[in-house]
Amino acid sequence: MAAAIPRTNAMQENVFIVYPGALWGWEVIRDGYDDEPACFDERRPAVEYARAMAIAMSPGEVRIEDARGFVRVTWKTRSGQEVRP
Repeated sequence: MAAAIPRTNAMQENVFIVYPGALWGWEVIRDGYDDEPACFDERRPAVEYARAMAIAMSPGEVRIEDARGFVRVTWKTRSGQEVRP
């Protein structure tokens, strides 16, 4: 029986979270990183940015959260393409 291959950073999924900003607009963060969030006035550009980043950094996932932190929509990417939920 072959030994399990440990996951490397290159194989880990990049998760981008889109959520309402504390005071206004929408923010996008990459889960697990301490970077400042990308801020947007409207939801649509925030989602487009997160989807583009997830595709560029495949495998990835985009999660859209509401103001209470509940995940409302999720998209996955693989091999530079979006996979429909």
